Amino acid sequence: MEIKGRKEPEHKSTDISLCCVESRNIDHKRQEILQRKHCVSNILTMAKENSDSIWLYSPSFALSIVAAVLYSIPMALQFWQTVIRYKAYYFIVVLVGACLEVGGYAARAISIKQSSQIVSSLPLNIFQC
Repeated sequence: MEIKGRKEPEHKSTDISLCCVESRNIDHKRQEILQRKHCVSNILTMAKENSDSIWLYSPSFALSIVAAVLYSIPMALQFWQTVIRYKAYYFIVVLVGACLEVGGYAARAISIKQSSQIVSSLPLNIFQC
């Protein structure tokens, strides 16, 4: 059957084209798996650069300080609203969680600089999940 001068492809060529599409999808999946393996090997390579580190990557000291400071600002505001302004003591649970978050980032910053001491990484197990 012809549509505007074109012939409908035969059944065999349709099977071949479907096979080629499937092989392209498989090749794409293989390439994606290889990229993931490459990313994992890069992470492990970064960890090997500093063999004393407890981290599987090279953490940023400055970023952990910035995160601790940025989390402490709303924590202070939350403390003021919970304890001083509204006296909503039932909301202290959230305030304790915010304190633990700030403590976790501070402990992370300390453990980055003192990675050889196990004591510096201990608060990370307490403050962060």
